[in-house]
Amino acid sequence: MVNLERLFGVYVNKGVESAIENSTMLFDRAKEGGSIKIVAGELKSKFYNDSKIIEALERAIERKVKVDIMFGPNMDSGNDELLKLWEEGKINLWYTERRSQNHFTLIDDVHARVESIHLPGQKPTQEFVYKTAWLGKHLADEFVQLQLQAKQLSPKNKEDKELLLDIQKTLVAV
Repeated sequence: MVNLERLFGVYVNKGVESAIENSTMLFDRAKEGGSIKIVAGELKSKFYNDSKIIEALERAIERKVKVDIMFGPNMDSGNDELLKLWEEGKINLWYTERRSQNHFTLIDDVHARVESIHLPGQKPTQEFVYKTAWLGKHLADEFVQLQLQAKQLSPKNKEDKELLLDIQKTLVAV
């Protein structure tokens, strides 16, 4: 059996724990002054509020890495640590009313974690992590296009804070 990890630097995720492990590995690869761009559907606290994810984001922030996270239209409650980073102005949150079909994490426009397309509430059947300049450029361009349709949320804007509260209440009520 071919070992894709060793041969190509491709890692196949096997669930949330594996996704956390691979994502923290990617966050730690972000170079000083680099970038982390994430396009998610719902912000699931089981992933985004995990201590390993938060710690890896904090290490990246210490290296002056710019962190942009795009999500929508929902998030679950319990993302307190992630929202704290946003409230402190350490990360940028982008909200979109339309759920993006493609979910990915892009580090320095080179390292990527890409999920298979899936419906809200469903786990992706496949997730891959790999390094490729071609894919990185494609995903960076897609991120820019998605930003044009999204709203950057500001922790200083009362309406943006209320929007986040409303999104969490709506998802809890469902």
